[in-house]
Amino acid sequence: MYLENALRPDIHYPVSTRGYWTSDWFERSVALCPEYVSTPVITAGSSRNALPLDLSQNDNLFNSTRVPGVLQDEIRAVGFMPHITVLYRGHPFIVTVADSEANVLPLDQIYARLRAICCHGVASAAEEVGLLTSLPRTEWSTWRTSLLRDPGNQRNLEEIETSMFVLCLDNSRDTDVLCAAGAVDKSVAVRQQNCWWDKSILVSVWNRGLSVGYEHGWCDGRIVHRYIDMVNADSARCRASAVPRRSAATEPVRHLTWRLSPEQKDAVRRARVALQTMVDRLDTHHVVLSGLQGCARADVPALLQLAVQLAWWRLQQSAVSTTEDVNMSMFLRGRESAVRAPSAACEAFVLSMHPHNRSHTAAQQAALLREAVKVYARRKALTLSGGGTDPHLFGLHNMMVRLYGREAALFQDAAYRQHQAPTLSTEPPVDAGALLMSSPLPTPTGYGVRQRLFDGETLLTSVSCWRDAQGPRHSASDFADAFASAMEEIVRLRKL
Repeated sequence: MYLENALRPDIHYPVSTRGYWTSDWFERSVALCPEYVSTPVITAGSSRNALPLDLSQNDNLFNSTRVPGVLQDEIRAVGFMPHITVLYRGHPFIVTVADSEANVLPLDQIYARLRAICCHGVASAAEEVGLLTSLPRTEWSTWRTSLLRDPGNQRNLEEIETSMFVLCLDNSRDTDVLCAAGAVDKSVAVRQQNCWWDKSILVSVWNRGLSVGYEHGWCDGRIVHRYIDMVNADSARCRASAVPRRSAATEPVRHLTWRLSPEQKDAVRRARVALQTMVDRLDTHHVVLSGLQGCARADVPALLQLAVQLAWWRLQQSAVSTTEDVNMSMFLRGRESAVRAPSAACEAFVLSMHPHNRSHTAAQQAALLREAVKVYARRKALTLSGGGTDPHLFGLHNMMVRLYGREAALFQDAAYRQHQAPTLSTEPPVDAGALLMSSPLPTPTGYGVRQRLFDGETLLTSVSCWRDAQGPRHSASDFADAFASAMEEIVRLRKL
């Protein structure tokens, strides 16, 4: 962009896209710096308003898959291949969408080939091999090795694993995705069929919308989020009605068929039952909050964390171990870390909000709120600079095992186990962009919380938990309602 034969870096703007850090002169100045100092210059020079991301994850965006192993999985990328895998009613089809020089085929041809699949007339597959990818990794590795013994199955696996991505075409019409519950029911997180979870990107399309999922082994989601936003912006400029819909496909699609033994068919059926059981255990609820326009964008994550703590206190009458995932892609090979939200300032604010506590006025509660926000901001800034507790403990653990062949007593203590097993898992709010909302992964004994911002002032929050004896006493809807009530009170105090 600004240098000859130089690719512009992917820059994340966590606070605002309006400022000198987005100007052309600032980017040109950074581009003139030596490579080994460019990252500190752009980070410090923008006051952490511009964070360059690690572009190495782009290598596995397409034509890659997660291959199961006995001891360790492998992320396998094969370079460019011109086809995608389309799953329709559990049947895999191979569709060529580009030529040998990586030029995308005309849209009418791609549409004609997808239409040919939907008009194929196949019944739902009795045994969906893709369900095996939902099994524990060691078990899936065993069955994958079993499938490779048949030459036909081996070719099928190679075609699927080397494809650009997997496109799932659904023809169900019983779900309203315009409501929050409908969006979750059709999300990739709770799919029960017609899926291949090992692929790097999984796109599901049905009669009312689409959802995008990705395999977590190769990226942290920032790369996928950015790419889907680019696709969404490009699609907005194109008119779908302009695509010719009567063209005939110049190349037939290939229908992959499996040859399965009775043992393999039984494994597929058991995988279906296990997946259905897990989906039935998942309790999800969505709540929409508005009225955030009076809050500074930088304060919203802190306010959400305080609302989560306050909601838990009102339901359980106790403090809770909470983590917030943060993106560390500004570091080479960086993935994710965690901010430990609870603090003494947070606890003081939560206690001041107790309904039986009459000793604090609204002004005093607002002062405690501001102090808790400051403490959270300092902790998050420390984590984003690489000074969080989790990477240090991880490095200390590995060093002890490498030097002495055993774990230190610290890592066997109950306090450390509690530190590593938080009850609440949250994600920072991000702009929704083109991504649909999906269910966060809950902790075994608590909740998972995920937020998406719309127009900078409307917050869509998803809460999930497990419905079993080890799960929390209150349902996901109870916690979501408590969170919404706490957030409304905190926003009112913040505006004082």
